[in-house]
Amino acid sequence: MLRMGPLHAARAAMTRPYPLRQRIRDRVAATPLLWRTYRRTRNHLLGESPMPGPVQEVLKTFGRECHTVRFVQVGSNDAAHGDPIMDHVLGLGWSGLMVEPVPYVFERLKRRHGRNPRLRMECTAIGQQEGMRPFYCLEPMDRPPSPYYDQMGSFSREHIVKHERFHPGLSRHIREIQVPCMPLTALLRKQGITEFELLHIDTEGADFEVLKSLDFKAYTPGLILFEHGHLPRAERETCAAFLEERGYRLLYEGRDCMALHHSVRQQWPQTAAMFDAYSPEP
Repeated sequence: MLRMGPLHAARAAMTRPYPLRQRIRDRVAATPLLWRTYRRTRNHLLGESPMPGPVQEVLKTFGRECHTVRFVQVGSNDAAHGDPIMDHVLGLGWSGLMVEPVPYVFERLKRRHGRNPRLRMECTAIGQQEGMRPFYCLEPMDRPPSPYYDQMGSFSREHIVKHERFHPGLSRHIREIQVPCMPLTALLRKQGITEFELLHIDTEGADFEVLKSLDFKAYTPGLILFEHGHLPRAERETCAAFLEERGYRLLYEGRDCMALHHSVRQQWPQTAAMFDAYSPEP
């Protein structure tokens, strides 16, 4: 029997008939009331609960206070595991742009959320350089060792290699691919986006590069959430100063950093109060 390689198997999976179960899930995910009911039922039956902590408390308050949230998410993966904003997106009817550079992961993202009319998607990397760039990802596997296996894509091969201590032999599955790359400002203009309230970045060590690719004079998201934990210490400090110079105040939780812009404090007083409760003035 002819055996398909993992990449061909992944492509074949993309062409299978669209199952009824997934069609039902798409309908639920596209309807905020149905999604909230689904999540409450699942939490009750399985004992699941929303992720605790300052970031989620601020996001919940923000979602209640800002009724028409528009977001941009860079590094979406397939929005299935550990996504800190997706419950809010689906439960509260947020609309936005989701960006993922790895083609086979992007296909999964489209399969999962591409039929939601509130969500747009783009398969590209974000950085200061425009054009094709080398990018490192893990080849698709039928049985990956972790649900976060393919979330390790990065401009840096070393970033993936350092996870080998948790997953021996991981390096054998690293592949270099060429992906299109553009500054965030260029992508926003391409998509016709003039304003948005929330910027979420999770790019495995390239978060600061994404921030630097945004023209803050043209775009000033009121709330930014990014992962600073993969940045070297000096770069974390430079990134913090970069945001503070542009009018943001910072809140840290583990590997995550949230930034609130001073211009939205009167517009979102409850969000600002919750943010300040977890990030008091020094």
